[in-house]
Amino acid sequence: MEQIDIELYRAVRSVYYSDTLHKPYHIYIEEVTKLRHCKRKYAELETSQKGKKQKRRLEKMKYIEAYDD
Repeated sequence: MEQIDIELYRAVRSVYYSDTLHKPYHIYIEEVTKLRHCKRKYAELETSQKGKKQKRRLEKMKYIEAYDD
């Protein structure tokens, strides 16, 4: 009986508390979500900057080819 109580306590505790941060679980979830959002936003920004650089390079090459005498 004691073994079941301990397992039940651990299960309930793992739902409400993050074992790694010792914070309430909902705060842990908010932080993880915020971190994922920041990572995704940074990745989108990085890809858009790469796209802009490639576009500029292509425009330069077209300009050079058009006016190359």
